Amino acid sequence: MPHLKIEANQGNWLDLYDNDNSLFEGYDAIVVSIADWKYEKYLNSLVLKHELSSVIFTWLEPYAVAGHSFITSGNGCLNCYMNTHGQFFHAVSEFHSRGH
Repeated sequence: MPHLKIEANQGNWLDLYDNDNSLFEGYDAIVVSIADWKYEKYLNSLVLKHELSSVIFTWLEPYAVAGHSFITSGNGCLNCYMNTHGQFFHAVSEFHSRGH
């Protein structure tokens, strides 16, 4: 897809944002696949404050049985679909440990 302009930055996104938040400006979407709730929750709050335009969050369920993506833009709220531990309310799979 030669018409797309894609940039990647390595490192902790929060450090990048604190050092130069202009890195996050001017994009149609930011794709996030860090799967770390403490950082994703903060990213979501930046979208709700309109400091970021659109964020696409992606993650896998345990054992990679299902993958998800959630697009926030405007007033989209990832937190509204997660519990306080960052677990998605609408999981496709469910695993129980077996008693011995």
